[in-house]
Amino acid sequence: SVAAAAASSSSSGGGPGGAAAATLGGGGGDDEQEDVIALDTINRSTYLLTKHRTSLSSASKILSRHYNRILLGTTAQSIIDDRMLSLRKQWRLVAPEHGTRTT
Repeated sequence: SVAAAAASSSSSGGGPGGAAAATLGGGGGDDEQEDVIALDTINRSTYLLTKHRTSLSSASKILSRHYNRILLGTTAQSIIDDRMLSLRKQWRLVAPEHGTRTT
């Protein structure tokens, strides 16, 4: 009963309230009412899961893009740091003696 209602809902569009709205006016039994409630719950759950999956997929793409940008920036900065370190080893820092003037 619930599986048949879910199957008919998925074939008729599957949106929230699709088949539930069609069967709501048709009868007055408790079993039909429970089937409508169960179908509505399935439709709402499917809708929420789809939206959550879309949201997580979008967040994943954004995070991977930022990761690649940061990786590129840190790689470039490490090249600069390595060059500065090699030059610093060659340079000799000479400071004037205290109290003398340089012209």
